Amino acid sequence: MEIQSDDSRMERLLYELRMLLLEVMEVDTDPNLVDLDEALLDGNLGMDSAEILTYVQEIEEHFGFEFDDDDINPEVLSSVRSLAEFVADRTISV
Repeated sequence: MEIQSDDSRMERLLYELRMLLLEVMEVDTDPNLVDLDEALLDGNLGMDSAEILTYVQEIEEHFGFEFDDDDINPEVLSSVRSLAEFVADRTISV
């Protein structure tokens, strides 16, 4: 079994979140071109509330956990990077 460093796990997580984002937005481009710090709602991505909710559902399904109602907030949903930090905290293997 291969042991991954925290950095490589986070890089993989960031890549997966960018892939899911592009799927939700129906955009065909290189996931690595997605700016990790771009605002999801008010930035160039311009996601609307329905797309955000779809993105949250895709994240839940992909990573196998559910967001609590309190987790769906501007701080967590501000960017791909903020989501990655949240998902990493929720999916840490014990």
